[in-house]
Amino acid sequence: MRKTAAILAIQCLMALPAWAQGTDEVTPYGADGKNAGIPFKAVSVTDFSREYKLEFTDGTRTYSKPIKEVRQIKLTSSADFSKAEEMAAKGDDGARVVAQYKRAEGQMSGAWQKRLIQIRRLQAAGNSGLVGIAVDDWVKLAKENSKYDPVILALAPTTVAIKGSEENKKAIDILKANAESQNANFKKLVRDLLMNVLTAEGRAEEAAVYAGGGGETTTVNPIGPTHVVSTVVGIAAINTLLAAKKYDDCIAQAKAGLRNFRDADLPDALYILAQAQLIRGKESKDQAMIGEAGLNFMRIYTFYDTYSRAGEALLNAGIACQELGNKKAAMIAFSKVLERYQNNAELAKRAQACIGSLNK
Repeated sequence: MRKTAAILAIQCLMALPAWAQGTDEVTPYGADGKNAGIPFKAVSVTDFSREYKLEFTDGTRTYSKPIKEVRQIKLTSSADFSKAEEMAAKGDDGARVVAQYKRAEGQMSGAWQKRLIQIRRLQAAGNSGLVGIAVDDWVKLAKENSKYDPVILALAPTTVAIKGSEENKKAIDILKANAESQNANFKKLVRDLLMNVLTAEGRAEEAAVYAGGGGETTTVNPIGPTHVVSTVVGIAAINTLLAAKKYDDCIAQAKAGLRNFRDADLPDALYILAQAQLIRGKESKDQAMIGEAGLNFMRIYTFYDTYSRAGEALLNAGIACQELGNKKAAMIAFSKVLERYQNNAELAKRAQACIGSLNK
């Protein structure tokens, strides 16, 4: 009887579906949003949903994790994909990681698997400054079947490559080709991204043309952490230096700690930095510093348009352009302030005064 029971038990185990004998592994981000958390081992990844959540099971319980919360995935069914994930987690060269994901496409034929590769490749490219590849993947996903899925729109890339790079050039070409889209939300994000890349390239006048891209505000939500939680240099500290007119110290400390500010503090940090740069640049007649201030003010207006001082940032960007002798770009900025912030009497008055000074 005991022998019969054992045989039946073995037969039952052999008949279990593959997902009940999981050999995959899913590692989420830890509490710091950067390092690895506790991995889910001996699971089977079963789906990557249209809501961009990774579905997996340990045979008794099913889990669902938004892909931006997942640091690394190991799939027994694809050694190439697992290798790409390992490389990305270790911070390997972005181009090599993207190439590895492309190799994995041959091992993964299911619709959800292909979708997973697309998103992970987009993430890897975006996190490593391969903005051309990231923008290309993002635009294709957004336009797929003309759906412009809000979830995909929210995955818009946020990084740019170094000035003069082929990646920036490729991104600019793709974004310009989509800057007049009939989908208002997609159009706004495309134009905002385009302005950011052009700004990084030092093409402030051209970037200003794409200010206020139109459409409803769609929150750009990078797939994966972009800033660590701890703040090395506090807002209060750099603001104190600004108030004390210690502009060089303020600039140095703000730049040193910029990557470490919480996302919620970044607009304030950038604004303080840009203020110090504009004042110091005008004092020392340093056109490069004035230009940098202008770019930072434009970044605030572009990527933090709900920030309480976004209008002031745009006005100051125009002032920086005026200081550099670029009256055309300054006029665009001042006019945009009047157009967008007409209900703010004080700001509109200042913008009108700036326009008047241009016409003298």
